Amino acid sequence: GAVVINRVLSENYPNTISGVINQQEQFTPVSDGTINNVATQQAIKAAYKALYGIDTSKQALFFYNDILTSPTQWIRTRPITNKIGEIVFAR
Repeated sequence: GAVVINRVLSENYPNTISGVINQQEQFTPVSDGTINNVATQQAIKAAYKALYGIDTSKQALFFYNDILTSPTQWIRTRPITNKIGEIVFAR
């Protein structure tokens, strides 16, 4: 959620949550359709926190799973802002 809000606030991305989320090939849940699954209570709480300005990503514009992402992918060239478990946040 924080990455989406950070992108909305960035001049390099659409200026709406919907515009950011639905930007082509940006978020796997949109591409694979899982965005339409029923949200868990944990996901809802995280979304509210992001909307109210809590940014655990520390101003990240990107994130990836450290285990599933290939070391050669461009995302690993981005400066890391935070890491929570296997999820890496980057700018």
